[in-house]
Amino acid sequence: SSGINAEYGVHRSEGKFVGQVGTIGWDNARFWFSETPQDHPIFSKAFGTTEKFEQSYELSTDDKLHCKKVKQNDTWNWRTMIDLFSSCDKLSGLTEFCNDLHNKEIMLLFQHCNAIVNKPS
Repeated sequence: SSGINAEYGVHRSEGKFVGQVGTIGWDNARFWFSETPQDHPIFSKAFGTTEKFEQSYELSTDDKLHCKKVKQNDTWNWRTMIDLFSSCDKLSGLTEFCNDLHNKEIMLLFQHCNAIVNKPS
């Protein structure tokens, strides 16, 4: 559902801070992602966005390895994506990349939800 979709993005942006029901944002996001169907249409769009963003940033070899994990098996892997976002505190080269990717992903999600709610007549 669209409600579940919105939850993961919001809780992931809480990051290391304690949020709802006393869990940190990344753990809360992991829960909501696990409730989202694996064939959700935004997943393929997020995969493509990750590839495009990776090519447009000057990332270190280590940072590129982190991105490769997100795209394993030619599909978007939300588990490793959350790991990537949570490692941004330690890998400063990825901070801007992760922030921009997160913003793009949220935009894709809002576009997806808007298309459901405001179907053309």
